[in-house]
Amino acid sequence: MNPEAVRNADSLKCSQHLLDGGKDFSAVQPTLEYIYDVNKMWRSFFEHNQTYSMNRFQEVKNMKKLLICCLFGNTANSLAKKMHVLAESSGNPLMISAVGLDNFASVAPAFDGFLIAPHIQYKLSEIYDIVGNTRPIAIIESLPYASLDAEKVLNFVKEKMPELAA
Repeated sequence: MNPEAVRNADSLKCSQHLLDGGKDFSAVQPTLEYIYDVNKMWRSFFEHNQTYSMNRFQEVKNMKKLLICCLFGNTANSLAKKMHVLAESSGNPLMISAVGLDNFASVAPAFDGFLIAPHIQYKLSEIYDIVGNTRPIAIIESLPYASLDAEKVLNFVKEKMPELAA
């Protein structure tokens, strides 16, 4: 019998012992110790990661945030991932995300700048209605967008939106 099956059987035996009103825990002591050890391990893991998560939350909160919008979000998502990796490797603290046009209005308030896919530039007036004139909006050039050239698009962002690249 494998160790996992033994632990499951012991756990079942422990539960049944308690349900039967058993007061003697010596028979199920190994199972209780195992449960305690696993619980302690997970608690330690979550306490450690909670600290990490809070630190990471503060970092992300202070980052400039760029949103790439295309019709459904698929191509923009691929480009955003490549750009994010490139930005992090070059030491540029920029969070880059992507969204489809249908969800743009709901997420736009959380972002500092916007790149619009060339095939939806006809929706630019609607996007300005949502965002206003307070944050930069630019239309990505067709070739770098279609070829998912993260480096060219990131350079385009640095050129057109220097406040995000700083």
